[in-house]
Amino acid sequence: MRFKITIREQHHHSIIELKDTLTGCSAEIYSYGALLNSYSILLEDKPFNVKDSFNSIEDAQKRLATWFNGARLSPFVCRLKDGEYSIANRIYKIDKFYMGKHAIHGLVYDASYTVVGYVADDEGATVKLHYHYDAEDKGYPFIFDSYITYTLLKDNTITITSEIVNGSETAIPFNEGWHPYFNLEGNSSEWELLINSNTSVEFDNEMIPTGVMKVDKRFYTRNLIGNTHLDDCYFIYDHTTPACVLSNNGISLSIFPEESMPYLQVFTPDHGKNIAIECLSSAPNSFNNKFGLTWIMAGERTEYKTRYQLKKEGRG
Repeated sequence: MRFKITIREQHHHSIIELKDTLTGCSAEIYSYGALLNSYSILLEDKPFNVKDSFNSIEDAQKRLATWFNGARLSPFVCRLKDGEYSIANRIYKIDKFYMGKHAIHGLVYDASYTVVGYVADDEGATVKLHYHYDAEDKGYPFIFDSYITYTLLKDNTITITSEIVNGSETAIPFNEGWHPYFNLEGNSSEWELLINSNTSVEFDNEMIPTGVMKVDKRFYTRNLIGNTHLDDCYFIYDHTTPACVLSNNGISLSIFPEESMPYLQVFTPDHGKNIAIECLSSAPNSFNNKFGLTWIMAGERTEYKTRYQLKKEGRG
């Protein structure tokens, strides 16, 4: 059998490895946060991991809430202004988690997911995880089930599917996203970036969208990142080609979000060691500005999906 799955326990959480035994491509998933911890291909018979990783479950538990590397962003993404929003003239205020005066990155990034199914054969390896959110934050007093499915396929490809089932008696507002950091060797100034969009969200000085979309063609064709600082959210119109391609020295990472994930947040830290490329179902603060906001009806299910592919062509 070409693909295999290995599951081990650490600190009362599962660590799942999906592996293509033919090519050596692999993915490591933590049930803690349902996060993808590594995504590797073989280079000169050694694993080359493009996903910045935690050293262990314990390391993730200590650092996730300050780094947010790989965190699931649900039920809101990025910043929620003042942690507040309103439905039918009732104001809701989030308790968790604030950076300054704004709530950020949702409520389930550190949730304990459970493995509910897995399968491997000659076509791929799949694991499915589940978390039940039971109105734990008074600012989001709703109920939903989150199912995260990772599938490793041929051609060094992995798909990530999020299924949300509304267990509340009313419709609920919802965003979904993922906050991974990637590293392709060296300094990010040396990497090339392509973003398949010429339109981005305008932010104010607190990184809250102003409601205006602006023209942004800096990476509409492939360019070196150089000394460009990015903390920008792009709208992706075309889902038939990669929304983003990150490349360096013959290694490329292509990202293919489906129509359910039309926003792409890109952030380059000043240290130049990595880059965050976040597939989002909405713009930041969408509970207020409604950019991409999804309403899930009572008892209904909605799905968000993204595909990633690694290539190693012409590497010296």
